[in-house]
Order: sequence, then C-alpha cells, then structure tokens
Amino acid sequence: MTSANYSGPFTTTDPAQSERGTTNPRHEDSLARLTLKLDAAVTGPNGLAYLALAQVLDSFLGLEAALLYPVGAFLLLYAAAVQFTATRPRIARPALTAIITANLLWTALSFTLAATDALSTTTVGTVWIVLQGLVVGGFAAVQWVALGRLRGRTP
Repeated sequence: MTSANYSGPFTTTDPAQSERGTTNPRHEDSLARLTLKLDAAVTGPNGLAYLALAQVLDSFLGLEAALLYPVGAFLLLYAAAVQFTATRPRIARPALTAIITANLLWTALSFTLAATDALSTTTVGTVWIVLQGLVVGGFAAVQWVALGRLRGRTP
C-alpha cells in the first residue's frame, strides 16, 4: 500500500475519474436518463397511436386526421431522439436543454390550444390536450432538476 497512486480506501486511482470528480458518470446522469426514457416511452406510443388510429381519433377527439398524421410522425421521431439521448454514455447538457425546451413549448402550445379552442376539439379532445400538457410539463420539470444536477459536473 505504498504505491504513489494509493490515496486511501475511498478514492480512485484512475486520473480520468479523479478529474471528473465521480467514479460513475452513469450515476450522476441517472435522473436525466430515467426521465428521458420515460418521456420516450410515453411519446413513442402516443405518436404511433396518432398514426395508426387517426381515423378513429378524428371523431373521438375532434382532431382532424390530417393533423394527427404529421403530429404522430413528429412524436415518433422525437421519441427516437429522446431515447437516443437517454442511451448515450453521458447525457449531453445541450441535448437535455433542447428536450426541456421542446417539452415546455409543447406544454405551452397544449394549454393555449385548449384555452382558445383553436382546434374545435370535443370535450374529450380538450381534456386530452390538457392532460398531455400536464404530463409533458411534468417531464420538463423533472428534466430541469436533472439538468441542474448535470451542471455540477465538468464537461
């Protein structure tokens, strides 16, 4: 135990880990990783439902199929990007910031559309839009907390 690299039982001898100030980068990203994976797990099936069930949802929600198709395609691509971000060895702060921003924009748009009835949705459609806004806003809030944790690490 007289090695020049030995500095006690609770420290690392790996200089790269010592520079980062952590022994497990995945641990410091765990909240971000979890919320991103949950975001993708909710968003992907939602987008798939819009694509596969657009004709049914058209009358049920009062949203035209012509709107549901592109929104569904966007949500599938968005879910894939969020899942990709979640599975990187380290969560990139700019990517997480972009996802938070997109989620906040979706939330604001959802509440605006519901409040103005701009899409002339059914009552069920309006409730669905508000619920989506709340869920996506919740993801953004927890992702914001996770981003704060990531800011404490060195890039």
